[in-house]
Amino acid sequence: MQHLRRLHEKAVGEGTEEEEEQQVKEERTPINLEDKDHEASWRDSICISVDAEDETVTPINVEDQLFDMFKDEKDDTIHMGKFLAALSESGLRKSDPRLKELRNNLYEMHTQLENPRVASPTTLTLDKTSFKRVIQDNIIIISRALRHQFVIPEWHDFTEYIEEFYWSCKGATGGKVASYIPQLARFSPDHWGVAVCSVDGQRFEIGDTNINFTIQSCSKPITYGMALNELGNEKVHTYVGTEPSGRMFNAIVLDYNDKPHNPLVNAGSIIINSLLQALVLPGMSSSEKFDFVQQYFRRMAGGENIGFSNGTFLSERENADRNYALGYYMRENKCFPDKCDLMASLDLYFQVSVDLDG
Repeated sequence: MQHLRRLHEKAVGEGTEEEEEQQVKEERTPINLEDKDHEASWRDSICISVDAEDETVTPINVEDQLFDMFKDEKDDTIHMGKFLAALSESGLRKSDPRLKELRNNLYEMHTQLENPRVASPTTLTLDKTSFKRVIQDNIIIISRALRHQFVIPEWHDFTEYIEEFYWSCKGATGGKVASYIPQLARFSPDHWGVAVCSVDGQRFEIGDTNINFTIQSCSKPITYGMALNELGNEKVHTYVGTEPSGRMFNAIVLDYNDKPHNPLVNAGSIIINSLLQALVLPGMSSSEKFDFVQQYFRRMAGGENIGFSNGTFLSERENADRNYALGYYMRENKCFPDKCDLMASLDLYFQVSVDLDG
């Protein structure tokens, strides 16, 4: 708590309580990137004018400010490697999908060189006009990053604490890997990694974060969110409740309305997957529905790779007696939507749990 308090004090600075509250409100006000009128007013609001007597002063817009911040005074140009490194310091990755246009503009400028093979796009040196053309499409998020207006403004200090937590826990050797299916029991207990993503998309990782792993029950809130997004709250909760069960996650039990207690126990998640299978784009085949769900996961991951472990899927299906029992029990109690294919719904339930991240 002391660490977080120091971060807050450093971010807010000195001032009255009213000033601090107003600053926090301004920092947390969301920006709608699709609202062009808002973008224009936002650009105007960050222009700077200098007090002067008896002369007209031209406001300096944000692109000019950024150029002046990073330019080399010797030749009045910007080295893009230095600029991108500053963005990385704020927590933004170079691969962030919100910087797609910046990357495309930079690569396009790189291809216009007489000999593009001599240098990479990130080593380009740009004059003001070229620099402004490269960053103009992503200026809002770039400016927020470099003005420390993300939810964690002092990102470097924050990640230092994460590193401390990582190293302090790395020596822990207690516990066991999951063994309820054979494929999971084969994973090494020595793998240890931590990845963090803030609500503003600031990202940090340390340790064994490039090793693929199946998301297992972490898929349940994701598929629940998908069902809510596609079908709406009322439709979804016609089939599944919202209360804790007070029982084991895989208990063969329903609530007093003959529905699964909530979407995060096995029974509830099986129902959620049956809704995705039977009610969302119902004309799809099982293979098409699998691809649909995979693409959905990929979009929620910012376009990054989401894999699939067929071996783990088969292992899940071969050791799923209890989940099959849950499925038949709920079918007996008429929990599923009309024309639901129970086997296809269970297959989808197994498949989404063995999507790979890493």
